[in-house]
Amino acid sequence: MLAPRGFSLIEVLVAMSLSSILMIGTMRLLPSLQRAVLQQSQLNLMREDLWQLAFGIAKQAQRAGYCHGECAGKGMEIRDDGHCLIVQWDANHNGKWDGATASEPEQTGYRLRDKSIEIQRGVTQCAGKGWERLTDPGQFRVDDFTVAQIARAGLKPLITISLSAAMAQDPTRSLSVVQQVVGYNQ
Repeated sequence: MLAPRGFSLIEVLVAMSLSSILMIGTMRLLPSLQRAVLQQSQLNLMREDLWQLAFGIAKQAQRAGYCHGECAGKGMEIRDDGHCLIVQWDANHNGKWDGATASEPEQTGYRLRDKSIEIQRGVTQCAGKGWERLTDPGQFRVDDFTVAQIARAGLKPLITISLSAAMAQDPTRSLSVVQQVVGYNQ
């Protein structure tokens, strides 16, 4: 009967060499894998933010023009070649569009400025101060914000909100979203 035998020195050295090569390969792969996962997560967050923003603006455009009475003026104005949108609707059902002097003004403006989407309540024009950022240019920069109204024969108009943005850290990674709604009150 043979006595149990251990590994020879050469076998141990070969096993250690192969293990080292595998460990070095894994250590080189791990940072690039982590970077790719982080970039994909940031891109997914930007996609979600853009869709939520487009959906929110589109809902405001869809409500634009609603009045529970006699309201004067236009419910929706697209200005600055589609880069600014001003909507108003009778949110409190009092039969008029309450202006900037009201406690809850019923006008809302959206505009593209300095690679960010901005909002202001009670606004009647696209210029001026007091606008607040809806997007953070540190996360992503908005390259395009366009609103268009498409007239349709015999139907209510179609309102299209288009947003294009790129990652702040990597401008080559960009996204575009388009949201369409029917302007029932136009």
